[in-house]
Amino acid sequence: MVSWVEPELSPAAQQLCQQMATWAAAERPSAPEVAAMRMGDAPSRRAARVALWRAHAQLAAQADGESASEALEALSALQQLDGLCADAIAHVQRASGCLDLVAQRHAGLEAQSSALQRQTAVHSGHLAGTQALADALETRLSPFRALATHRRLLEAPGLPATHPDLLPALEALDRAIAGVAGSASTARDSASLLVELRTAQASGLRAIAAHIASALNSAASSALSALRDWSADPPPNVGGEGRPLLSSADGAFLQAVHVRFQTLATTLRPWIEQLERRAPLHREAAAVLLDAQGAYLEARAPLLRAALVAMLGRLAADASADSTADAAGGAGVLRLPVEKLADAARRAIGWFARVMSLERELHEAFFRSGVTVRLSAVGPGGAVGTLSRRESEATFSSLGDGAVALGSGGISGALEFALDRSLGGVCALLADWLRPTVIQANSVEHLADLALALREEAASASKHTPEAPVAATGGGGRGALGSAIERVLGDVQDRLAFRAQIDLRENVRTFRPTTEDVHFPERLELARDAARARADTPAMDGAAGSGGGGDGAVRYEVPWYPPAEATLRCLAVLYRAVDRLTFSSLAAEGVAEATGALLDGSARVAARSGELHGRLFLVRQLLTLREQLAPFDAEWEVVEKTLDLSNMRGWLLSEISSRRALASPLSFFRGMLTSNRPAIVERHKDAKASLEAELKASCEGLIAHVSAQLTQPLLPFLVRYGTATATGGAEAEGSGVGEALPSAEACAKILQETVACVEERLPALHGALSLYLNNAITLAILFRPMKTAVSDALQQYSAVAQRAMQDAERDALDVPGQLGRVRSALDAYG
Repeated sequence: MVSWVEPELSPAAQQLCQQMATWAAAERPSAPEVAAMRMGDAPSRRAARVALWRAHAQLAAQADGESASEALEALSALQQLDGLCADAIAHVQRASGCLDLVAQRHAGLEAQSSALQRQTAVHSGHLAGTQALADALETRLSPFRALATHRRLLEAPGLPATHPDLLPALEALDRAIAGVAGSASTARDSASLLVELRTAQASGLRAIAAHIASALNSAASSALSALRDWSADPPPNVGGEGRPLLSSADGAFLQAVHVRFQTLATTLRPWIEQLERRAPLHREAAAVLLDAQGAYLEARAPLLRAALVAMLGRLAADASADSTADAAGGAGVLRLPVEKLADAARRAIGWFARVMSLERELHEAFFRSGVTVRLSAVGPGGAVGTLSRRESEATFSSLGDGAVALGSGGISGALEFALDRSLGGVCALLADWLRPTVIQANSVEHLADLALALREEAASASKHTPEAPVAATGGGGRGALGSAIERVLGDVQDRLAFRAQIDLRENVRTFRPTTEDVHFPERLELARDAARARADTPAMDGAAGSGGGGDGAVRYEVPWYPPAEATLRCLAVLYRAVDRLTFSSLAAEGVAEATGALLDGSARVAARSGELHGRLFLVRQLLTLREQLAPFDAEWEVVEKTLDLSNMRGWLLSEISSRRALASPLSFFRGMLTSNRPAIVERHKDAKASLEAELKASCEGLIAHVSAQLTQPLLPFLVRYGTATATGGAEAEGSGVGEALPSAEACAKILQETVACVEERLPALHGALSLYLNNAITLAILFRPMKTAVSDALQQYSAVAQRAMQDAERDALDVPGQLGRVRSALDAYG
């Protein structure tokens, strides 16, 4: 390469050089020209040289006026510049070739890197997503960094609930459990991690439950002390009529039993809320909540028992009853007079109802888990859902009988069930208090009064007790007190039915009447005379009854036969006190026994006072018994089942005599239980139908007996000669049968005796009927068939006399007139 030495030029030469440089720059080839140059296109270089020489010529023209030396220097400089330009052009050509080679390589690299750029873009997107996922995981897993510290804290023995880090640790565990349970991850450790987290959570919740139990036990101890002070000095007229026990005057009781715990509920409520909020999420938390409620119930139950025992003691003192202590249970078992048992039971149930109402209000102040809280579960894919009824029952079944929640009750149902079970144990004091007196009570009337009182109180308790789940109450919303009353009522009704059977057996079945009991008709006459004496007294004019003529002018009470009176009194007492099935059974038995006793009494009265009085006694007593049974709604037909062993007797004798029973005992018992087993015989008995049948038979017998008494002389005559009326008189004469008809004298004699008998006996018979029946309508009903029977007998006599006597003989004896006298006498009495 030629080195360049810049000469010193004149201003004109410098201007010329600048002009040439500008031209040279203008003549710089473009990219196509450069490509043409590479291909050896000489005209381009010649064009540059022409331009350069033009510049030389112009420069020479401008340099005419300058000195020759300067022109020569400029020319020399131009020549050097021309060589330099040639070298530069060569260098440019070589550089251009290098650039072309680089451009070709760049194009190849660009084609090769386009696929890599696309892959790089895809990988960059994946990297951005991975980074975002890593950031999210870091955010989600950040709470787990402090779990080790929280677990050590919660699993530490003797952790107090007041520890400042307890609640934050539980909150952190809640978030961690929710994160693990709600995550879509399928890691193997998720289940075990959940178990560990929930175990730590349960440890913290048990610490809270221990704090709650400690506070409750402390409050219960102080309340028991205050209750003893209240019981030692009772206010006057406690629980008296017109003032309830738990009134404003019993502020000490309310302070000891209720108000103190009401204040404690406000203090413990935030801790219980921690349990209630987590209980629906897992069975361990639910178990801790139930344990806390169990501690509450264990603290309250002895306090309630002591309070109720004190109340019952005051009631016993107010009722002037003796009290004894039950050595086995330690509770006060108070024995009350039987006559005050019903009133005392009503007052005691009123107290129990008030205490149970206060206890439910207090429980609601402590535990407010809602009505339809249900367990939640983690479903497939981490979705949180609600357990079904079967799953909820299976979850709570592991917590014990008290934790089984039926239907949609859930935890609330389990809490209510436990509360009702605890209150049921407290209400058992009512049964313990009443049972000794009930067991020793023998009076059916007093037991019936107690049963009626208990039925009314049970209905009232069922009406006013708030509805609880089925699992809690065991059916129908009766509540703990209602169930206790029902149990006591069952005991009372059993005792009442037992005593009623004994009374029926002693007073009806095995009744042995005294002389006074069968002293009829004297007892009726005494009752009638006493009624007439009262009616004749001026001061008692308004008490006289109205009736028919004669003996029926004064109404009086017909004396009862003792078995019938005992039966009706017993049924009247039992009717509302026992259930319909029990009453029907006892009523059927009592009516059957009373009917048999009346038949026996009728025979005894007949043996003493005559057959007429015996029949009248039976009709009167049966009529009264039927009338008094009308209001009772009962099933009078009962099924009596007996065991018939008659078919076994011969078989047993043969087996024993042949010693086969000893040889093969198994075959013996198999044969006894199969082919030779006893037969069950069922017999249907309708006591009321039997009563009706006996009444009908006795009325028919009475009618026949009275009719026979009135027509006693006439009956043999009609039996002997009544067949003569079946044939005509001419036929009798033509056949030569003269003995078929009586003589005129016999007819006249029988007529006179019959008229005399009727006139003599009719007043006494009608008086006896009026004395026993003492009712004009009943008397008319019974007397009408008697009158008809006598009239029929007279009609038959008239037919016989018409054929046996001549008209003149009948006129002489005045047969129509005599018969008319008898009919007139009968008509006079009805």
